Amino acid sequence: MAVEAICAGCGKTWKVPDAARTYKCKQCGGKVAVAAEAPAPPTVPEPPSAPAVSIVEARRAKTVQRSTIAPLPPEMATPAKRDGGESRLKKPLIVGGAALVFAGVLTGIIIASQGPSLEDRMDDFALAWESASPDDLKGWFRPDYSEERWSDLAKTIDRRGWESSRPALSGRVIADETSNSVSVDFKIGSGLFQTRWVKEQDQWKIARIMIPKYKEADDPPSANAKQALKATLATFRATWNEERYADVRGMVQQVPPPTWIARLDSLGDKYASRLPLADDPSIRFRTRALALVVFSGADGEVTTQWKDVLGTWALTGLRFK
Repeated sequence: MAVEAICAGCGKTWKVPDAARTYKCKQCGGKVAVAAEAPAPPTVPEPPSAPAVSIVEARRAKTVQRSTIAPLPPEMATPAKRDGGESRLKKPLIVGGAALVFAGVLTGIIIASQGPSLEDRMDDFALAWESASPDDLKGWFRPDYSEERWSDLAKTIDRRGWESSRPALSGRVIADETSNSVSVDFKIGSGLFQTRWVKEQDQWKIARIMIPKYKEADDPPSANAKQALKATLATFRATWNEERYADVRGMVQQVPPPTWIARLDSLGDKYASRLPLADDPSIRFRTRALALVVFSGADGEVTTQWKDVLGTWALTGLRFK
């Protein structure tokens, strides 16, 4: 069986009958021989197959791979620490952040130490005036006012029936303002509620106050109070005309009792017979809790004063004319 052989001189391929022999090239005269077979490549063992991976493990591996943060390129990397200390970038950030925190805390301390602003103080006082107890109101005034003039204001509060509630303060006008004092006029009904404030130890306190005269239209008694007064006056008229003076004494709730109460019997003996009280007295409210009532008689007038004490009208004054 013929096999192919190659000339070592010119490289021409010839078919020769015997692969073991060497022949002469008919073209260049060189040697023609069958090329030796190249040795077979060494056998490389296949790597062992990887163990089967469950679907859950495969998903977990992908999740971990996705969450892995790729390293920054060299030009974006944080500067290396020097001599075991903080990096150049981190130190200014820490110092700057600490300075901002300190500045914020210091600002809060300064604001807190200054107390409420004047406007906030006025708003709070207007709310307190409407419903705070007299004892709580007293805390809004300077100590010298509380010691010297508070009793006058307390009498006004009592006479006007303002122990539990007072007319609202609406709006205000600020004048003569300095760093430590200011005049503030509130509107109360149709009048002005005038105050003078002084700043002491970063707290605004009232140094002076002036309340306008009473006007029934601004602070009228309630309908229930008016009805209760009429019922009390009817009882008083009947008691007086029947000369039941002991019952008249029971209508006096003043403590200590007025001086005229001790002379009520003699006053009755003197006036009752000629001053039977008429049925239609004249009523004038001096405050919403204080009423002046005049009864006309056949030979003169009997003037009485009544005060609303916790919903009951008490006799506080009696005068004959």
